[in-house]
Amino acid sequence: MTDISVDFVGNALLWGATIGSFLGAFLSFLHKHELARRLIFLISVVLLTASAYLVIQFLNDNFSFLYVAQNSNVLLPVYYKISAFWGAHEGSFLLMIVLLSLSITFSNYFIRNKNQIMQSNFYALSILFLYLLFIVTASNPFTSSLILQSMEQT
Repeated sequence: MTDISVDFVGNALLWGATIGSFLGAFLSFLHKHELARRLIFLISVVLLTASAYLVIQFLNDNFSFLYVAQNSNVLLPVYYKISAFWGAHEGSFLLMIVLLSLSITFSNYFIRNKNQIMQSNFYALSILFLYLLFIVTASNPFTSSLILQSMEQT
């Protein structure tokens, strides 16, 4: 069995959502609205999965993630570990991105005026892409604390 790096799953989910939001904005720009609409739903599922993955890391006291190591400890009750997910910058930013993607998804399914949706999808997905690009490059909650420890020792 292969050993997957501890931060691979979370980073893969975030990068998948980042690429998906770029493709969704591009498809909206090309007036491929049905494809973009399906991609929006997929992005929301991927981001919800990334959030659930991070909460599971808090619940399992996986301190190999820097974000978990800085914002949790083994003595915290479960409800504090769950709320620690959004307790600092990286987690609250991830929560904001998840809520943004869910609002885009819900607007696509509840607003039936196609002209409004077509234009708003492009702008909303562009904003989502920029936020995701920021989180994967500068504010990543899935950064491994093991990598930073090895960098400090050199």
